[in-house]
Amino acid sequence: MLTWRDYRSHTEECSLAAHRCFCEGARRANDFLPLFHPDAEHPFILDQLKQVSFYTDCLRKGHWSVPEKVATKEAAESLLKIAEGFSRSRETTTEEIDLWIQYIKPVWHATDGSREQALFEWDKEMRRRGLAKNSMTLEQFFVEGVRPPKKV
Repeated sequence: MLTWRDYRSHTEECSLAAHRCFCEGARRANDFLPLFHPDAEHPFILDQLKQVSFYTDCLRKGHWSVPEKVATKEAAESLLKIAEGFSRSRETTTEEIDLWIQYIKPVWHATDGSREQALFEWDKEMRRRGLAKNSMTLEQFFVEGVRPPKKV
């Protein structure tokens, strides 16, 4: 269960790891499941990067971290580019939340595949109402997966 501390923690929202999964071949929704495993290491790696970028500290074997050497312009630009790619360009509406509750709440704890089917039905209703604009449906994401961009 997500706690307020977890919600506020930047270690719990690591889109960089999703980008890395994609670069390593993840294409369908289930390929990204390791991101949500309780023992996933990416939240801690991001937190360590944040710590050594803002604070000086004595690390292993007397090695001192120096934020000016870690937080380079190139590193910041790279992280910003990834964040922009994952950021939403609009806010979630009350109607979208109501639909989520209508379709997903009844099957949230189901283990028989009904949650996945409810997610597809929610996506279809979002599209019917003009609330979902992306070209790929959730069902396509689960079944077919995304295609890597073509190299120019």
